[in-house]
Amino acid sequence: MSASPLADALRDRPLPRHDGDTDKNSRGSILVVAGSARTPGAALLASTAALRVGAGKLQVASAPEQTTPIGIHVPESLVMGFDDEAAVARAVAGSDAVVVGPGLLDDDADLVQLVCAAIVADSPDTTVVIDAGALGRLPDTLPARTVLMPNEQEAADLLGGGEDAVDALDLARRYQAVVTVRGAETWTADPDGTVVCDDAGNAGLAVSGSGDVLAGMVGGLAARGAEPLTAVLWAVHAHGVAGDRLAQRVAPIGFLARELLDVIPGVLSELSRPT
Repeated sequence: MSASPLADALRDRPLPRHDGDTDKNSRGSILVVAGSARTPGAALLASTAALRVGAGKLQVASAPEQTTPIGIHVPESLVMGFDDEAAVARAVAGSDAVVVGPGLLDDDADLVQLVCAAIVADSPDTTVVIDAGALGRLPDTLPARTVLMPNEQEAADLLGGGEDAVDALDLARRYQAVVTVRGAETWTADPDGTVVCDDAGNAGLAVSGSGDVLAGMVGGLAARGAEPLTAVLWAVHAHGVAGDRLAQRVAPIGFLARELLDVIPGVLSELSRPT
């Protein structure tokens, strides 16, 4: 794959700006469909990350027994259980972006079908970010504004397995979606042929919950109005730079995914400042 320079890609795709008259509605609404009885932290990380990059309104759908704890730990959120499918469908319809997958286990991974069907039927302008457990249950028809976020093994599985090297552009064209493949380098591609490689970050980011934070960041930027490719490129770079800052401040290995959340706003503000 021939990649476009990262600096050019970011310069050509600025993030939406919000002036002093901005309210929470104009900064967008996001629904995070994440977590389980065994992995409630994934919902906390992804949903908080969405707010940290500037999304205005947050709803979280998670395992029914986890809704009260999530509501307490993320008091900015409106919460609902997976078992209330009608409420989840209504939340999808009212959202500018939906993140589905962080922390989902097999019993709940089919929620991606419900989310995508609701978007295709009623909300074509909504961006859906599909990550982790939901990647193995993709519907036959994906929404027009879809982001797939596999790691290298998940990407190989999406290509049918047995691939010597994963080609993000091949995946993007096969699924007609923006695709970002996470690894030592992160490769992002869209079906039109844009390919960007980002090498920000370090080994410390290879830790539980780091991908959940990144998925929430992508969704939050999309909720603010960023196009899917723009949201991915900025989120990936800010996530990597935040990891580099923590590696210097804490240690190269040993910082926690939740520590990224406090660093991200400053990093994103600095990176997106006009020059």
